[in-house]
Amino acid sequence: MAERWIDVDSLSFGKLSVRNFKNRQIEQTPRVKRLFYQSVQEFPFPLSVRRIALQHADVEYLELAKHGSAPGRITFNGLQGMFYGLTNRGTAFTVKAKGKLMNRGEMQAVFRLPAGRSNPFFEVEGRLGAMNLAALNPMTEPLAKVKIASGRVEGMTFSMKGDAQRADADVLFLYEKLRIRIMKEKDGHLETRSFLTTLANGLIVRENNPSSGGERKVRGSAERDPYRSQFNYLWKTLFSGLKKSVGL
Repeated sequence: MAERWIDVDSLSFGKLSVRNFKNRQIEQTPRVKRLFYQSVQEFPFPLSVRRIALQHADVEYLELAKHGSAPGRITFNGLQGMFYGLTNRGTAFTVKAKGKLMNRGEMQAVFRLPAGRSNPFFEVEGRLGAMNLAALNPMTEPLAKVKIASGRVEGMTFSMKGDAQRADADVLFLYEKLRIRIMKEKDGHLETRSFLTTLANGLIVRENNPSSGGERKVRGSAERDPYRSQFNYLWKTLFSGLKKSVGL
């Protein structure tokens, strides 16, 4: 520190629990949020950490929509992770993570993040194992007004590349027997919109992938909202590919 340089060999975190609640019904002054690697790049003097290990973390995110009555909820359980070569003076550093989505599907991801400003691009590769899609209803019902009546993920793989403004994702989402219900909120309760549900399942939603035409691999993209979190940016990019895959 006296030489204005931080050089750390390793850090290790044991058990960690994080719970984040965002209430969109409370007006807040918009604030630009930096991406994680931007914060590292802007650290006021040289930083180098050879390794950071995360042994077990449970993360829960809840969001109450502007016109909702109950928050949406998503969890990442039993997360294990490793940072390699965290620095603001090299070319890139790597983060590897694995755990469970909604305490169901096995997931893992590798992040390659730019350390210096000469390379503006980040890359992410990941996969999700088999799980029942209805496990996502605590998120999709309150936030998207969509209930998953049936469906099972057989597996999903994706690769993503982007910068601080825009990202693209190539997604292969394999699933079967997907049926949804379009919901509406009435008197604090969600009810099925029968006509739209029939229309969606009959004409729009693709029930299976692969189907008779073979596997569908799609490309999605998203523009970053600088007032939202990095997680929101990554999720928007991935979700744009998932929507194309199922036909929405």
